[in-house]
Amino acid sequence: PYVHLMPLAELISTVYGKGVTTKTVQSIWQKLIDNFGNEINVLIESEISDIEKIDSKVSNAIGAFRNHTIDIIPGGGGKYGEINIESAVKEEKKPKVITLDNF
Repeated sequence: PYVHLMPLAELISTVYGKGVTTKTVQSIWQKLIDNFGNEINVLIESEISDIEKIDSKVSNAIGAFRNHTIDIIPGGGGKYGEINIESAVKEEKKPKVITLDNF
């Protein structure tokens, strides 16, 4: 069977909306590699609960990646495919409280 993968740094950069070479992405990537050994271990074999201890947003994205619940937009005609993981990393937003100070 085939296993579809994407580079871990690209997954992290998609979660945070930052470039692959930014300090944020590289720092999280390095922590994951230091703890789990390599990208295959992180993306396929490690427990989501262990990944969550390092970064909960990334663990949600990896969980969605494993469960095939992310949106994959195929490429073609000279265009690369895209992966949309926004629904996987949505955090519950607290309702905005309106006070009299706002008026």
